[in-house]
Amino acid sequence: MKTISQHTPYDLILLGNHVVDHVQRVTLEQVQALGLRHGESNSACPQVLAQLGQLPADLMPGGSLSNTAYHLQLLQPTLRQFHLGRYGADVAGRAVEAALEQLGIDHMPADQNIVTFAMHVLVDPTGERTFMPKSPPPGLAESDHWLPLLRAAKA
Repeated sequence: MKTISQHTPYDLILLGNHVVDHVQRVTLEQVQALGLRHGESNSACPQVLAQLGQLPADLMPGGSLSNTAYHLQLLQPTLRQFHLGRYGADVAGRAVEAALEQLGIDHMPADQNIVTFAMHVLVDPTGERTFMPKSPPPGLAESDHWLPLLRAAKA
């Protein structure tokens, strides 16, 4: 597992939530039947979450932080990045960790006490996305062991 390195400063430290998208292919009619605002982010609703839990889903690392890190690493493979964000030791968290390690991005270790932030991403046949959080974001841990990383970062 690639975690915090105290030896070499990072070029870039990204701060934010690790997210796993539960990508689900749906029709516009399904989105409307669920009472969701099409093409927007919707608040979590237990009844809708229960229905979405019945639909097949592909798990994919997502969110603006992961998307940014992924594309920066493709553009600049020698960039030393550190992902400062929390994720659980659950299935979704293992997907986050595997994606970061595949790209060679250092990261915090899994937190045994939280559930990884997850988002339902409903994609209709036109490619329009409708969002609903599956679980709440965990926030940052109150710890200062990462402060030296921030002070030593180049950006």
